[in-house]
Amino acid sequence: MLSTILLVAAGALPMLLDGLFAFGVSTRMTLGMVSVIALACAALRLTLVLPLNRRGIARWRLGPWYAVWVMLTFGISTVTWWLPLAGSVTVVSLSSVVDALRLASVGIVLWAVGYLVGLPRVGYASARRVVGVLLHGTEPALRGHGAVWALFAIGSVARITSVIASDRLGYVGDASQLVSDSTAHRQILAVLSTLTVFAVMVAAYRAFTTASKGDYAILLILALVEVFFGALAGGKQSFVVTALAILIPYGAVRGKVLLRVLLIGTLLFVWVVLPFNNAYREVVRTDSGRLAPSEAAERAPNVLGDVLRTGEVLPVITDSTTTLLGRIRETGNVAIILQKTPEYVPYHSPTEFLYAPFVGAVPRLIWPDKPIFASGYEFYQEYFSTSRDNYSAAAVTPLGDLYRHGGWIPVVIGMFLFGAIFRLFDTLFRPENDPRAMFFMLVFLPVLVKGEMGVYQILVSAASMIVTAVVGVQIASTRKKIGSQT
Repeated sequence: MLSTILLVAAGALPMLLDGLFAFGVSTRMTLGMVSVIALACAALRLTLVLPLNRRGIARWRLGPWYAVWVMLTFGISTVTWWLPLAGSVTVVSLSSVVDALRLASVGIVLWAVGYLVGLPRVGYASARRVVGVLLHGTEPALRGHGAVWALFAIGSVARITSVIASDRLGYVGDASQLVSDSTAHRQILAVLSTLTVFAVMVAAYRAFTTASKGDYAILLILALVEVFFGALAGGKQSFVVTALAILIPYGAVRGKVLLRVLLIGTLLFVWVVLPFNNAYREVVRTDSGRLAPSEAAERAPNVLGDVLRTGEVLPVITDSTTTLLGRIRETGNVAIILQKTPEYVPYHSPTEFLYAPFVGAVPRLIWPDKPIFASGYEFYQEYFSTSRDNYSAAAVTPLGDLYRHGGWIPVVIGMFLFGAIFRLFDTLFRPENDPRAMFFMLVFLPVLVKGEMGVYQILVSAASMIVTAVVGVQIASTRKKIGSQT
């Protein structure tokens, strides 16, 4: 407890010094960075003190990992502001970055308080009833190889069907479809396509449970296929999600972090995945748009060959690490909101949060004209003043989204509730007790911990994410015998 108090003091002292003395902007950024790192460390220690979070890092609890992520994206990544800047980020003033660091410091404190306090007991009781309904008809056990191959087959058919129907695979293909065209069948295919990574997860759970060479071989094959498709899609997150599909089951079964996979995966990510992804996207982009999936696939082997033939490994890893820190840095996106709201961009109404879950729950099959929610794309146009033909997106972040919906009051209330909801999730979904929890963790962990979506987008997407997890559970879990008790 003493160390936690010292960390809180270390986080508060830089803010106090910044308020008392007229430092230059560079010194203020340094103080803000130290403040965020110290307070995020304190939040991490506080979450791990709770009984439910013993081995919380190894069990992939959302709370501890969120504190680690804030430490990286709002703290350590701040060092990239001292490097040469290029692109849209140059419109962000460094004084706004200082303000964003101050907001992040307050935000992580509010989040930690919400996590420690949690929701009222009635909230937990209601949530448990809802989860019971979602898991109805299943037992807390996973089926054998049949479930693995069923998940993989359904997901693969859905993914291939989606590519054929849209002539698009992730980053590759006509990007305008992402913001201008969406149909009911695409929504269904998107849900079913996720089943391939569930297949990896169930295969990993079986391999770590049985320690069978055959199960390990199946896991390796499925993981490589998933990484292959993710690479062709031009995305980085698919590699991370595939790694999580292996690490989460290991934590559930063994209660430890699979350190070798984590370290090797991180090395491969910065040495191969990031350089390949950057080079591949350069090849995919043309003056007339982006290549079709078939054309991009033809060029992928040459791109990979060029990356692997790079002689000096250490410079590649150093450059990739710097690039990665710049990409996960979230201070710039919050800073531009503070810089332009409400003087240039008016506040959004906080009532949007109230109806967002209901809007998201209505499927396109019932509401064909349902709006397309491309909040990252719209945010990029609105705050960075880019052309609508530029189909890039920027991370809104929950913290930034709360501020642009009314300023400090939504931030105070929202970050407290955000922490309480994390505590609820970690209480409900504990894969060491029930492997069905892994499906919800794999769907929600990248969204909630990574924190690139705004609160509104998270609320709109919640129903779809729940449905995705439930479909996986219903396919992979053993069926409850008639007359058995819950």
